[in-house]
Amino acid sequence: MITYGTVITVNPLSIRIDDKNVLPANYFIVAGHLKGLELDLSELLSGLLGDINISPIKANTYIKANEGLEELEAVPESSNDVPEHNHEFTHSHDISIPEISELPPIILFKPLVMGERVVLLSFNGGKKYYVAERVD
Repeated sequence: MITYGTVITVNPLSIRIDDKNVLPANYFIVAGHLKGLELDLSELLSGLLGDINISPIKANTYIKANEGLEELEAVPESSNDVPEHNHEFTHSHDISIPEISELPPIILFKPLVMGERVVLLSFNGGKKYYVAERVD
C-alpha cells in the first residue's frame, strides 16, 4: 500500500504517517538517494595526486612585431624566434589554482530533512515501510 508521511526527526529517523502515529527508524528502509551522499573533492584529489604542491603559475608570452606594429604575433618564450632587440613586449598572467583543501564538497544526493513529505510503501503487513521518494 502507498501512503505519505512527514519527516519528524532525521537522526534517528522518525516519520509521522497519520495524525496519531509517529514511527521510529526500525520501521523504515530508506532508499539510497534519500540518505544523502557528498563527494569530498579534497580527499579524492589528495589521494589521486599525493603530495603534489600546486603553486601559482606565471605564464609569459612574447609579442613579435612584424611590419611595424600592424601585425602582432604571440611567440612562446622558448621559441628561437624571440626578437633580439630592445623592442620586445612581454604579456604576463598570474594563474591561481585553489588549494585542494579549499574545494567544497559536491552534494550528489541531499539527505532527508525535518518537515519533508515522503512517499512510503508499506510491506510485511504494515510492519515495515520503504521510504521511496520525496514529495514536492
